[in-house]
Parts: sequence; C-alpha cells; structure tokens
Amino acid sequence: MFEGTTTLFERSLRVDGRAFGPHLARLFLVSAIYLAIIFSYTTAVVLGAPGLRFFLNIVYIDLIFMTLLGLSFFSTSITEEKEEDTLGLLLMAGISSSGLLFGKSGGRLVQALLLIVVQYPFTLLAVTFGGVTQHQIRATYAAMLAYLILLSGAGLVCSTISKNNRVASIRLLIIVVGYWTIALACRKALVVFPGLSIGLQAVVRGGSESCIFLQIGPTMTSGFGESIWSTQVISNMLGGLACYPLSWGLFGITSREPATEATSRGLVSASARRIRILNAGRVWSSPLVWKDFYFSGGGFAAIMIRFFIYILLYLTSLEIITSLFGPMGGQGERVRTGSFLFMTCLVMSIDLGLLLSRSIQAEVRGKTWTSLVLVSNSVVTILLSKLMGIGLSWLPGPISLLTGIYLTPSGLDILREALQQDPEPWMWVLTGMIVIPHASALFATYVRWGALPLGICCAIASFFTTIGVIMASTYNSRGVSTERSAMVVVSLFVLGGCALSSLAVWWRMKTIATQS
Repeated sequence: MFEGTTTLFERSLRVDGRAFGPHLARLFLVSAIYLAIIFSYTTAVVLGAPGLRFFLNIVYIDLIFMTLLGLSFFSTSITEEKEEDTLGLLLMAGISSSGLLFGKSGGRLVQALLLIVVQYPFTLLAVTFGGVTQHQIRATYAAMLAYLILLSGAGLVCSTISKNNRVASIRLLIIVVGYWTIALACRKALVVFPGLSIGLQAVVRGGSESCIFLQIGPTMTSGFGESIWSTQVISNMLGGLACYPLSWGLFGITSREPATEATSRGLVSASARRIRILNAGRVWSSPLVWKDFYFSGGGFAAIMIRFFIYILLYLTSLEIITSLFGPMGGQGERVRTGSFLFMTCLVMSIDLGLLLSRSIQAEVRGKTWTSLVLVSNSVVTILLSKLMGIGLSWLPGPISLLTGIYLTPSGLDILREALQQDPEPWMWVLTGMIVIPHASALFATYVRWGALPLGICCAIASFFTTIGVIMASTYNSRGVSTERSAMVVVSLFVLGGCALSSLAVWWRMKTIATQS
C-alpha cells in the first residue's frame, strides 16, 4: 500500500530530474543572485548596507517567483489530468486518491523547495557584505519555506475542486489576494480600534502577523533576535498541511466525473437562460475578434471585473506601498495617486500577458490552430484579429489609467513632472513592463503552462540587468553624468528585443500551422 502511494511521487521526481524546465528555473534563480550582487554593488555608495540590499533583492525575487509558481504549478497538479482525460485511467489502474494527491503534489513541492534551498549557501554572502545577520537569513528562509508549503496545499485544494487549470489558478489567486488583504485589514484594525479585548486583540494581531509580505520588513530591522518559529511560519505551515487532508476529503466528491473539456468558455455562459451579459450572443462580422473577446478575454463580465479590480487597487494602493516599502514622505493623496498609476501600469502589463498567453495556448492545446489557418487568409491576419479581441477585454486598464491621470487631484501634476523633469526613468520602467506581454506570448508557443510566470521572470531579469548597466555607466571618463543617456539606450535595446519576440511568435505560429 505504501509503495503504491509513493509511485507517482517517485515518478514525478525522476521526470522532473531529467526535464529541462526545472534546471532552467534553478539557473534563473542562481542568475538572480548574480544580478542582485551587481545591483547592490553599484548602489552601495548611494544606499549603503550592500549586504542588506543584496539579500532583500533575492527575497523579493523569490517571493514573486514562488507566488507565480503556485499560480501556474501547484494549482494544476490534478486539473491537468482532468483536462487530458487521464484521471479516470489513473483511478482505474488502482492508484488510490491519497496516492494520486501525494504523488502529484508532493513531487512538485519537493522540486519547488529545492529551487529555493539551492540559493541558501550563496545568500550567506550578504553577511560578508554587511547589513544583515545569519539569524535574519535563517528566519527569512524559514518564512519563505512555510509560505511555499501554504501555496502547495492551497493549490492542491483549488486543483482538486476545479475542472480546469484556468479556474484553479483564478481560485488560488483569490486566496493569495485574500491572504494579503486580511493581514492588511488586521493591521489596520489594530490602529483604528485600540480598545479591543485582550483575546480579540491577540487574534487580530495573529492575523496581521500571518502574511509573509508584511513580515519581511520587521525581520530585516537591525537588532532582530526573535525565534525563526514566528506566527507567520507556524500559521502558514499548519494551514498548508491542513489542506492535504481537506483535498483528500473533497477528492471523492469533486472527481466522480473526471472527464472535462480541454478548453473553457470562462465567464461566458453557454445558456441563454442565465445572465444575459454572460452570453456570447450572435457572432460578429469578424468571428475571430468575437471569439477571443468572449472566450479568451471573458467578455463583458470580465470587463466589469477588471473595472472593479482597478477601483479596489486605487482604494488600497497607499496601504500596499506602505506595507512593502514603509511610510512614504509627502502628501498622502499624491502618494496614493502615484502608487495607483504605477501599479495600474504593472497590472495592465501582467493582464495583457495573461490574455495573450491564454489565447495562444488555447489554440495550441486544443489543436485548432492548423484548422484555423486553413480557413483564414494568413497567420498575421489571425494574430491581429486575436490581438483585437483580447484588446477589447483589456480596455479597462487604459481607461482606468487615463481616469487616474485626469480625475485624481495630483494625476496631471505627476504626469507633467514625469514628462518634463525625469522622462528617462519612466521610459526605462515602462519599457521593462512591455517585456511581460511579449515574453509571455513567445513562451506560450512553446510551453503548456507557466508562460506568464516565465514572462514576468524575463522582465525581472531585464530590470536587474539594465539597472546594472545604467549604474555602471553613470559617469564617463570625463566625470560627466551619462545615466539618462544610458536609460534611453537600454530602453531602445529592450524595445528592439520586444520587436524580435513578436517576429519569433509569428514564425513559431507559422511553424505550428504546418505540423499535422
């Protein structure tokens, strides 16, 4: 019985050990250490504490990587079997539900843990650089490992109760947002309601200390000497481990009919008797635009959801920035507007990358691309029609950005200062965000899952690489500042790389169309 339970677990470790993807991810994380060293070295004169800056860069990269890994890796452990119609075959082969859950998720958790642990010996360099202690490094890694266990367990629950990868990823994203939002609300409640009873105050304080994103700052403060078994470590580990028996209990209920369609209609309802706005209705004069607007972009329901997300982002932008970087100087409303504009650009970039990768992967996974090319004029025409369809779903982002500029009290002032005083840094940051949709679209033509996380990783690597180049070329041999010129040159190189990635997407899709 025990050997049968560990069969899939052993196979998962063997397959991942021979696969190219996990080794590529390890190379990326190790490369992030090298880029973080360059960044801390070039900024040490201005910011000081190079060891602390170096370690913080590694930690934030790891947290972003782990979150994206959970959304694309942990949440697909069971749903990928459902989409391929192999879950029933595995159950008929005599593999128990516990063996299936442990084998599919346990191997992924071990691989993810190895991805993070492989960095630990290198991060001890931060102690040599100065600004951080070895105890702070151990406490931070314990917090990250506990957070990874929580993501693994929550992802397994979402994968168990969902019908496809897309729904599972969305549910895990809601859990991650709730994980952060509840901690922020608890921290705010401690300030607004200081007269809470002792018991209720302990519960609220425990909720505020359970989020790793809010605990990195206190851990990195000088004089930190608390135990590595913090409230966040214990709560995250217990929550993640509790998700495994919960998944086992829900597996028999949610997997009675494991067969499902390979593609999903998303928020669009197939029945006209439901909410009318969720219905795709009649085909437009351009059927490809209609198809991608409703079935890749989500239609009008997704547009309303995106508007709600941007409104919520404006209301919580100041709290998010404060929780990440501490109190910001200046006027509160001005900081809120600036934070909202920056985060809106970032969310727009990620949203466009998600839509592009989802649209391309739906055609490749469903094996409909070849048939689509046969009934259309050219690959370029199809790609442009798909871009127009998802562009309509993406419109809430630009509309929210323009609204934030023209209707908020400080929006026009911030834009005017950015264009007149320091246009080069904004140009560099925005071109870095453009990398996400281009890289995501390119990776979507090669991988079955994880195109968006890979695109974000490329954007992060581009950021650290270009900032090292900019800081290294701050002054020329005559002592004249060349930082702005370097930003312009780097931005042009990034835009050139994005143009090449667009050509690569066209070439790859043309190649896929010729395959049977």
